[in-house]
Amino acid sequence: MSGAKAVEPQGHWVLCVTFSIRPEHADEFVTIVSEVIDRMRHEANFVSTTLCRDPAVSGRFYLFETWKSRARFLAEDLSRDYREPYSARLAEIQAEERQFAEWEQIRADYSLSVR
Repeated sequence: MSGAKAVEPQGHWVLCVTFSIRPEHADEFVTIVSEVIDRMRHEANFVSTTLCRDPAVSGRFYLFETWKSRARFLAEDLSRDYREPYSARLAEIQAEERQFAEWEQIRADYSLSVR
């Protein structure tokens, strides 16, 4: 469709990333990705993130990021300066390339109290 305006989905945009890190660098990976998470949490486009470690496979991690806008993430958030040291080091400690998946969030539930 020529002249049609791209429309963002109604729900938040979710980026899922699976990492395969050389096992001897697993703790370092947690440190460097945590530094990025600590900074990105202050971005206006940011909603939430969850970092998981596979208990059965050393060096395998899963990052689940939720953002308000995919377009804004790609245009602004992905190129933030604070990501550069992480990206450079990640290239050196990965066992395999990251795997990416994109989703549209339709529902999120959270417990606000400790049971």
